[in-house]
Amino acid sequence: MADEAWRDMPKRMSHAVAAKAVEHIGNHAERHGLSVVDVILHGGEPLLAGADWLAELVGLLHDQVPARVNVSVQTNGTLLSRAMLETLNSLRVSIGVSLDGDAEATNRHRRYPNGRNSFDAVAEGLHLLQSPEFRSCYSV
Repeated sequence: MADEAWRDMPKRMSHAVAAKAVEHIGNHAERHGLSVVDVILHGGEPLLAGADWLAELVGLLHDQVPARVNVSVQTNGTLLSRAMLETLNSLRVSIGVSLDGDAEATNRHRRYPNGRNSFDAVAEGLHLLQSPEFRSCYSV
């Protein structure tokens, strides 16, 4: 009887909610005289929001928060494609990857809705992330 209310929820926050969150972050930074703010996108899978949506959010953060904003994402690695990494790299977003383990452990804990194991996608994403082109994005 696990809670499955998430199935009826949007896959990402609306633009209005994102803008309001950025406004609150900016107000907090100003009120407390912060020179640096770290924003970490995690929980669920932030890359499901898509590269364009993430670029818009990061742009809002940089434009509207009166401090240096460091943005990072924590991902399960299944969506680390070249295109996504190019976008995140251009935005200077750092990337952390949560791993379930080897292929057997991943098969137990991280399957696609169709039941297929996601290990190969994660391994390919990690390979790309470790390449010289994207290594600077990887946060240890």
